[in-house]
Order: sequence, then C-alpha cells, then structure tokens
Amino acid sequence: MSLFPEEITSAVRISMARNAISEVPETILSLQKLSHLNLHGNVLKSLPKTINQLRALRFLTVADNRLTDLPQGFGSCPSLVYLDLSCNLLAEITPHFGYLTTL
Repeated sequence: MSLFPEEITSAVRISMARNAISEVPETILSLQKLSHLNLHGNVLKSLPKTINQLRALRFLTVADNRLTDLPQGFGSCPSLVYLDLSCNLLAEITPHFGYLTTL
C-alpha cells in the first residue's frame, strides 16, 4: 500500500497488516475516533513522534516489524489498553513507557 485514502476521516478500526509499509501514513494521525490500529508484519523502523495525537487509540499492534525504538510521546497515549511490540528490534523500552498505566 503506497497511499492511504484521505477520504476516510471517521474510521474506528484499521488493519494495514502485511502490506510492506515502511512508515505510518500521516493521514492516519488525524483520525480522532481511531481505536484499533493493526500494523503487524510490515517493515516499520519507527513510529511517528506524534502517535500520541491518536487520543482514542486503545489497541495497537506493531508486532513483526523492524522497530528499534519508541518515540518519546508514546508514553502519553491516554487510552491505550493493549500493545503488541513482539518480534521487533527493540533493545530497550523508553522510560516514558511507564506512563502507560492502563496497559
């Protein structure tokens, strides 16, 4: 998938699993109702620094990618209750991870 349709403005659940995505499309970060995001099995090396703009995000799956670190703002995703980071290249977890108290 090379482009994410800009017409999708009120999506609640999105699965972009196994699409060889190398970066999260910026248009996803404007989806204020998005609660489930599945990015499993892509080639992501990082998540956007502004991922915390997804205030309604409850479930995030980024397993089986190439993530090497997490952005600092990641710790301020207030609604996140499920996070799958398995099978990545993370050497350590950022201290901001401790702010995710609802996981």
